[in-house]
Amino acid sequence: MCKSWLSIAKLNHKNHQFRINVPPMLMILSNKLSRRRAKSKREMKLLYSIPSEKEYPIQLSHPSIIKSETCLGCSHGWLALVDNNNALTLVNPFKSSIAPISLPHLESLNKVTLSADPITSPSDYVVAAIYNFGSLAFKRASQSFWIRADTNEFSFTNVVFYEGLVFADSEQDFIVSFKFNNPPCNDSIDPNFTYLEKIASTPYFCPEEYYYRNTYFVKSLIGDIWMVKRCLINPHNLTYKLYVFKLEMDTQSGKVEQHFICRNR
Repeated sequence: MCKSWLSIAKLNHKNHQFRINVPPMLMILSNKLSRRRAKSKREMKLLYSIPSEKEYPIQLSHPSIIKSETCLGCSHGWLALVDNNNALTLVNPFKSSIAPISLPHLESLNKVTLSADPITSPSDYVVAAIYNFGSLAFKRASQSFWIRADTNEFSFTNVVFYEGLVFADSEQDFIVSFKFNNPPCNDSIDPNFTYLEKIASTPYFCPEEYYYRNTYFVKSLIGDIWMVKRCLINPHNLTYKLYVFKLEMDTQSGKVEQHFICRNR
């Protein structure tokens, strides 16, 4: 390496401008511990490195984590916790100096995700939650109440934020898109204001019939949205297949173009 390139590399490294595009580590439950019956909730998590294929046990000593009865992975490094009194709290386990975020109660919480990191966007993030077996609700950082989506037509299984819109997968095999309207300045509920508006619903089709499935939205390292479906094809011999879709969203119409990518057993 010539001296000029070496000096630039050292300068970039010193200024933290040099980045390696690698997948983030995954937080998983230990195989030896269950979610509700772990003797010590401080030891119930592992960090898994995809490139090195190694597990790293971690101890989470935050009081809210130790007291929690339900712990759900959120996004941007946060966890969603529910205690014995059904109090819902967001916690960043790796930054003890950041205060937990208390949220209004929701029944039978299934999924929580964030539009942005509350640390870097403390007044400009939205919480999305799937609760009560398919209902969908949202809460802005500046509001003390949930904005509940109309779920008479759909029962939702997963949700993702993309380019200012919200896309939610439903059990009816539709991807439904929503947009937020600028709310009133006060923090009280205005019954005459439309906080959330459904703008499109796009059907999609799996190549085979299935009995049961789990759906996951995944953001790639370059910002693409992928949808992974784990489907139970044969309940007698427990045959599962994975269907992977790369989704292209039209942020103007809210519609989705799906591209079936692959299928694995």
